[in-house]
Amino acid sequence: MKKKNLLRNFTRNIIRLINSRVTLDKKIVSTVGLIAPIVLFVLFALIPLFELIAALTGLDFVIGGPMLLALLLMLLSLAAAAFFAIFKPEISKVNEFLLLFALPLGLVSAISFATGSNKWAVIPMLIALSCLLSLYNHFVPDGNIKAASAVASVLLTMALGVIWAWGILSGIFVSELVVDSEYISIDGQYKAEVCIDDSLLSSKTVVRIARTDAEFGVIVGRFYKKSAIVYEGEDYEYKTVQINWLDETTVIINGREYSVN
Repeated sequence: MKKKNLLRNFTRNIIRLINSRVTLDKKIVSTVGLIAPIVLFVLFALIPLFELIAALTGLDFVIGGPMLLALLLMLLSLAAAAFFAIFKPEISKVNEFLLLFALPLGLVSAISFATGSNKWAVIPMLIALSCLLSLYNHFVPDGNIKAASAVASVLLTMALGVIWAWGILSGIFVSELVVDSEYISIDGQYKAEVCIDDSLLSSKTVVRIARTDAEFGVIVGRFYKKSAIVYEGEDYEYKTVQINWLDETTVIINGREYSVN
């Protein structure tokens, strides 16, 4: 009799443990289902936000470690898509709204990657966008707002394709400037860079003025003051061009003064 009671109590305790575990799992699923759309929205909104700030302030925004960042966004998007596909949590109206705009924001981010230093970072971004698309189609209800968002997403996808293709082709036909030498200003805040532009379409020497340091850094990149080309010459001039700083904001190039302001 005692053995039966012990067995019965043991069984009850196991059932209680399993029930508590199921309840805990449901809470975890509900919590992750609440947080995941917020995290995705914020992450994919960061780059468009910083690009907007740069445009309004006249600065350049450069993504820091574009391939690493794109891979991180891809892995998080894959994890979120897998989680929602397996556990199928319910999401709130607010999260539906966030997923509604996460897709076009992700496309704007992908365009930023396409115009950046590592064009191939677009590939993991496309995988991330496919995950966002699956969440978008599954959770966002049909309506006029979804239709408008879908049209915007299609247009942004077309723009992404054109910009990325141009970025790849421009790497063949239009070279990026290669810095041959640089001259630091008296106070160390600016530098005159002698650059070589040698591509299939042009061959010349240019001198551009840039800051020696970033204006400030943020989570996913840095803001820089825009560089400016102040001098263009023949392709061989990078060997002979004469550059001297007159003061903190005035540089002399081949005997002619140029102001950095």
